[in-house]
Amino acid sequence: MRVCAGLGGLVLLGSYLGALHPLGDSLAVFRNWIAGLLLACAVVMILVRPRGFGMLVSIGAGIALLGATPIPPAALHASAFVRPQTIYQKNLLFALPNAGAILADIAEIDPDHITLQELNANNRQQVLSALPSHYARHYCGYSSVGGVAVLSRHEVVEGSEFCVQGHGMAGFQVLTPQGPLWVISVHLRWPFPYEQRAQVEELVPVIAALEGPILIGGDFNMVPWSWVLREFAQASGSQVPRPISGTIHLFDGWLAPPIDHVLLPGVGGLHSVRPRLGSDHMGVVGMFEIAP
Repeated sequence: MRVCAGLGGLVLLGSYLGALHPLGDSLAVFRNWIAGLLLACAVVMILVRPRGFGMLVSIGAGIALLGATPIPPAALHASAFVRPQTIYQKNLLFALPNAGAILADIAEIDPDHITLQELNANNRQQVLSALPSHYARHYCGYSSVGGVAVLSRHEVVEGSEFCVQGHGMAGFQVLTPQGPLWVISVHLRWPFPYEQRAQVEELVPVIAALEGPILIGGDFNMVPWSWVLREFAQASGSQVPRPISGTIHLFDGWLAPPIDHVLLPGVGGLHSVRPRLGSDHMGVVGMFEIAP
């Protein structure tokens, strides 16, 4: 049991070291599973021996488990704000046969801003042509699964559109009633041993160079307690609202990490997590307010 706890503790510790090596963030995706197994090991030690060591391990594992367990957010309503804005974030799925249900969901929410990923030849024309014409839109190609797009009901600042070609990020600045706002769509690659870290190191400086409030929606392929999300939050000055439930179901639902996020400027939180509606990802709706 000591060996079990020792090895489990090292792996759990490694999940906090994403800043030192990208393997740490890959382990962070499984942190709640690692902590849960370590907690079970600690319970056995408490029941048998050594009890003191078991208690110590259980406390550490319990804290880690609480911090890494997805929890469905409470409903957030517009009445909590003076002049709220909303963002609808969705990875459409490159093989989506029909986007009708997603388009209906977007219409129901009627968001101010929309960020989309995996727009390709299969779904791009259907989605962008079906969305109301009052949404300004900007598309950026990315990979074989599709590009990223950002849309807003507000006027775009002339010349502000940008596309980090081949790196999965597009954005523009819009003029909202509360002032200028950058709206950005992001799609990150899978974590280590894939190329997510190099992509993050390419994108974060672009975000950090922008002036003014920044709103980001994206499929980050990474959990909110990771180094990657901390980097995006620090660069943008925006925050990932918590708690959030899992947004993709893997291994028949045994693993459901929260990997789709909105980073909100000012004051805000999650309005709701939307059904998959034909995609493999759930949608995320955030509500926020920035000081004028």
